[in-house]
Amino acid sequence: MTRPVTILCASDLHCGSSIGVCPPDGPMLDDGQVVQPSKPQLWLWDCWLGVHERVRTIAKDHRADLWAILNGDLVDGPAHHGTTQTMSNHPDAQSYIAGETFRVTQNLKPKRLFVVRGTEVHTGQSGSVEESIAHMIGAERDPETHLWSRWHLRLRVHGLLLDVQHHGKGLGRLPHTKQNGANSLAWRVFQTHVERGLEPPALVVRSHLHQFADSYGANRRTRGLFLPSFQLKTAYIHRVAADEIADVGAVVVTIFPDQRMDVVPILYCPSLPVEV
Repeated sequence: MTRPVTILCASDLHCGSSIGVCPPDGPMLDDGQVVQPSKPQLWLWDCWLGVHERVRTIAKDHRADLWAILNGDLVDGPAHHGTTQTMSNHPDAQSYIAGETFRVTQNLKPKRLFVVRGTEVHTGQSGSVEESIAHMIGAERDPETHLWSRWHLRLRVHGLLLDVQHHGKGLGRLPHTKQNGANSLAWRVFQTHVERGLEPPALVVRSHLHQFADSYGANRRTRGLFLPSFQLKTAYIHRVAADEIADVGAVVVTIFPDQRMDVVPILYCPSLPVEV
């Protein structure tokens, strides 16, 4: 493998959430009613398309093979934690949204496509919904379990080891401390591997927190990344993190045959309405 590899890393789309990504033609419910996406959801959809156009361009510019990693919480699941912010609790409606959403990724024709499982409250016991989605979109099967999705992805690219899971420990709540979470992730994973005589990953990717953070060069051996999301602030987030602005987008990682790594965050900022 002598060509660079460009990897789309995306997560937390929460398909089915009333503030998650949704195609312009909303889902038809069991009684024939069609639920149309809101204006913010249409904006998220445009961002989703924009990410894919950007990753296509990056791969073309580098003459790279294109891979994709979908890192969990791909659907929102039935009403959870007492939320009312779902388009429908019907599994078929959320399956339709997910199918149309990840068709965009399939259209990139990635040479390799991986699905990592997220949070069970969203994606079913043992990630059953994400297993179905992974099967539907033709994700690469785990060579040991033969399942279409997995909790933990460890992937070697041009000799570099990548470690990908959905869940990771918290980021700082203040703008000047958020970086600490990515730095801590990089050092924690590096140290736990070294203590056990294992090769430290060159790149650690986590999600779930809906915030982008990058350790950059804080640890020269291991780099830590937290991915942004494609869901806007829920009622819960308005309560526990009222001052934060959602990080919408994805991250594109290109790894070259000489083991150079290029990390490109593709971020979109939601508009903040002002009443006059």
